[in-house]
Amino acid sequence: MNHLRAGRSSVAMPKRIALLFAFASIALAACGYNYNTNPLALTTAAPLATATINASATTALVTVTVNATPLPGIAVNVSTPDPSGRPGTAFATQTTNVNGQTTFSGLTGTQAYCFQSTYTGNPSPNVFSICTAFWSFGVQLGT
Repeated sequence: MNHLRAGRSSVAMPKRIALLFAFASIALAACGYNYNTNPLALTTAAPLATATINASATTALVTVTVNATPLPGIAVNVSTPDPSGRPGTAFATQTTNVNGQTTFSGLTGTQAYCFQSTYTGNPSPNVFSICTAFWSFGVQLGT
């Protein structure tokens, strides 16, 4: 005898999947529904302290590195930016010490300066430069 069962015409959802959906819903609720489907979107953190120009600064410590290794004996040029914001004609050149550092003095705290060096080792050649008004916090050239 063939007995037909009355009831659902579709297959019941397994309990594991139902629990997974429940946990996912709770997790989203705990996050305040702040879900972003854009994988390139950046999350925002608390605002950082705003840097201000040190108007009384007169020296800039420049460090030159490659892969975080200090480079001694590298010439570093300092200039003011040209009208397009790129390094202009150097007015001073100094060589880094054994720690990959050199200090430029006699600078004006409110002036933007460009610092530039050329590394001819491996990989070669690399020109490192930055133009900034925040040089009094130290300048890092390289990688």
